[in-house]
Amino acid sequence: MIRRALVVAAIAASLAFGAAGCALKAASPHAGGEETKVRDTVVLYDQLLAQGFERENMSPLGQVATTDQAYKEYYQMAAIGEMKRRLLPALVSFEMGPVSLEGTGTASVSTTETWDYVQVSTAKESSGTVAARETGVVYRLTYTLVKKGERWFVSSIRDAGGRAR
Repeated sequence: MIRRALVVAAIAASLAFGAAGCALKAASPHAGGEETKVRDTVVLYDQLLAQGFERENMSPLGQVATTDQAYKEYYQMAAIGEMKRRLLPALVSFEMGPVSLEGTGTASVSTTETWDYVQVSTAKESSGTVAARETGVVYRLTYTLVKKGERWFVSSIRDAGGRAR
């Protein structure tokens, strides 16, 4: 479990550095600063989300998500827990499009993410056994972020069809 968390953290860190390098636009007055902060927030969100499911604790997600968005993820985690399972997600690939800064306090960015999932049993009689596995799940998502003070927070996530995730 710790090894998987370290792998997810390493992937997220490498994505953060790669995304930050791709975020700069010379023609944009917001180039670098705010766009980089938005990109870093989305990368950290995915990292904390994966850790939250694995550790069954979504509290750290509050560092980069609004309360409402963090609760959405908590409810998903709780539903999996009700089935006596724990989700072990792994981010396989991640691409981020350009950041759109909308006014002074809202931003959005689209991603294409591929995840692998393993659900392990937490029931006493079968604890630790693989209950389900799904690989290569592709999401095309749009993250909306709001700025509070100097920090950006994910306020909603929609799939390519416009449905909330």
